[in-house]
Amino acid sequence: MYHAPRGVCLACPQRDQCTKVKTKAGRTITRDDYEEERLRMRQKLVTEEGRAIYAKRKCLVEPTIGQLKIVNRLVQFLLRGILGVKIEFKWAAIAHNLMKLTRKVLVGEANPALAT
Repeated sequence: MYHAPRGVCLACPQRDQCTKVKTKAGRTITRDDYEEERLRMRQKLVTEEGRAIYAKRKCLVEPTIGQLKIVNRLVQFLLRGILGVKIEFKWAAIAHNLMKLTRKVLVGEANPALAT
């Protein structure tokens, strides 16, 4: 984390490009280990193709994660370690997919060719 000393920003020639703060307090800049990933994502979202790809996420991924969290109560993992979490998530995904298949069969949306 970088914090400009008090009053330094007022005398800086790039102040208008750097900050909109009008007080004597200096600007604070925070960067962490994930800054490169954030920058890469911002660059993707600037392009039309990147926005189109990211917009699909609303329809594909986020409803499933929401259903896993609310319906299946998957708000935290019980197993420890990355391997345990991967296994637990795969079990939750299998249960979610089985519920979707069961719902389709009960409603009659299943493909009749597969039912025989």
